[in-house]
Amino acid sequence: MKEETEPTANRTVHKTPLITEKDAKEYESIKTGLIAKLKKLGSYEPEIDDLHIEAIAKATVYMRHSETLLDSEKAGAETYSRVTDAQAKMRKMIENALHELAVTRRERILSETDKATQNEFTKVLLEALKNRPK
Repeated sequence: MKEETEPTANRTVHKTPLITEKDAKEYESIKTGLIAKLKKLGSYEPEIDDLHIEAIAKATVYMRHSETLLDSEKAGAETYSRVTDAQAKMRKMIENALHELAVTRRERILSETDKATQNEFTKVLLEALKNRPK
């Protein structure tokens, strides 16, 4: 089998930003809305939650873009098939990210509740030991 030996230094790579300036407003709006809801519900941890929030926001923007492909004059049955497949994958990504947000939040709340209960129990025990007859 013959290998391609073309030097990679001569190749030009053109990168397109996944979230363009045009999409940044919608992306930030989605992120801000989700963060506000999580803060309102409590137990928002940016280090953990932001990864999932960003995935949800990106997938939502990408889904909107995929709709425009269907409106193209060149769109055919194959385009429809590919777009709906991509949308199903993006919906699954959103669903998974939402699930992870719920799971980690539930674990944090339970952990905080356990800590609060433990602290209260320790406080009661120390008070009882302090007030015991000598």
